[in-house]
Amino acid sequence: MYKKLLGFFGLMLSITVMLLEKDTLLDMIKEGTMMSIILSILFIAIVSHFPIIPFFLTVGIMGAIFGLLKGTLISLIGVMIGVLAVFFLTRYSFRDLISKKVKNSPTTRKYEDYFAKNAFTSILFFGGILPLLPSLLTSSLCGLSSVRWTVFFLASLVGQIPRVFVITTAGVYFPTNKLMSLSIYIGYIAVTLLMSFRKFPNLFRITKGTDRGIMKMINKRIK
Repeated sequence: MYKKLLGFFGLMLSITVMLLEKDTLLDMIKEGTMMSIILSILFIAIVSHFPIIPFFLTVGIMGAIFGLLKGTLISLIGVMIGVLAVFFLTRYSFRDLISKKVKNSPTTRKYEDYFAKNAFTSILFFGGILPLLPSLLTSSLCGLSSVRWTVFFLASLVGQIPRVFVITTAGVYFPTNKLMSLSIYIGYIAVTLLMSFRKFPNLFRITKGTDRGIMKMINKRIK
């Protein structure tokens, strides 16, 4: 019980500090020192699930400060720390509490079963290449389900690599060539939307409201 509370308050404290001191933290990150790298990884881990600053903007800043390879590696490590932290916190610290809250919800059980039966593909698309669902929701649903952590880790990693690499590349070009930067980012969105349309053809035929529409699409696939 104490470990659960400690983990929860530690997470809330980290988010609060990031929220209140984000400008100071960004100034420290821009210094490019070893401490900046550590702060950058922790900052990305928080922002990837709690977007106090837009995720694409934060990753782009890493590219502009640290360069393509180092910026990609820093952001990727941060993202993976974030997804694993939420996954394990949900599974081992809050699973009983959350399960009690949603045990009478057939919709939630459907989502859990869907992620369990289609684990790799679902995580790859919904939480990686094109985050069709918020990262916090994807990681939490996987933590509640019977998905093995190794499958979750590998699918998240494979899905995040191209996304983080492209956003970092856009960030590298932004200070000197804003048109190229925007073209890279828009091109990536176009390609991933096309991939998603081919994989999930009902995605663009659903009602207005992104999250609501995506949920309806998933419902159709798991009925």
